[in-house]
Amino acid sequence: MVGGEGVGELITRNPGLAQGYWKLPEVTARKFRDGWLHTGDLLRRDADGYYYFIGRKDDMINVAGENVYPKEVEDILLHHPGLRDACVVPAPHAVKGEVPVAYVVAREGASPSEADVKAFFLERGAPYAHPRRVVFLAALPLGGTGKLDRAALRTRARAEAVGE
Repeated sequence: MVGGEGVGELITRNPGLAQGYWKLPEVTARKFRDGWLHTGDLLRRDADGYYYFIGRKDDMINVAGENVYPKEVEDILLHHPGLRDACVVPAPHAVKGEVPVAYVVAREGASPSEADVKAFFLERGAPYAHPRRVVFLAALPLGGTGKLDRAALRTRARAEAVGE
């Protein structure tokens, strides 16, 4: 693992590792360096030596110089008793560069407000990482493989202005 401040990228090398990506020399050159695969997965190590996945390198949000990991924001939001699902993506911001926006799905029978969700986060998370906007959806969008379509939510967040 390489990186600073307790968070780093997982890199690996072993005899069973592929030599590269099929017919993608640019991606291979970027991801495979000196026999090591740079996975793009970000991990944090605790005092006991255990590693915890905190997100993907390409998902990190830079809020006025502070690194915000969407998975960490999502983990806090998912402890809200009124939320069933959450996805956090960056949105452009005129002053801070980027800010987190949360797309959430309420639990059946629950009706939390945007202000309630923001307050819940601020009681438990870093102020710079709080979602500047909370958008309620009936369901999070899925791609063709059935996985969460973060790209669709990033596109939506870029199209909608964020104020402080």
